[in-house]
Amino acid sequence: MVPTAGLVPAWCPGRDPSETEEAAVHAEVGDWLVVHSRRVDDGVRTGLITAVPHADGSPPYVVHWLDDERWSVVFPGPDATLRPHAPHGRGPAT
Repeated sequence: MVPTAGLVPAWCPGRDPSETEEAAVHAEVGDWLVVHSRRVDDGVRTGLITAVPHADGSPPYVVHWLDDERWSVVFPGPDATLRPHAPHGRGPAT
């Protein structure tokens, strides 16, 4: 994952329009996407990235979610992290 410290979101009123730096997200098939809930009761959602349509590894990603065995196309938000290995207790990445 690329560090985002010091970056100002595009929607921020104090942002200088000449600043074009953005945090880039790059994934590979077999990486894990972990989405952290904004609410305490919702927990964490974990999915295996099964397809990366763009050669540069940029979103969207096809993700197989472990909690409900569904697949979806995902553009990760700020509440998501990428991990190159299986999260603790989830078994080996295949």
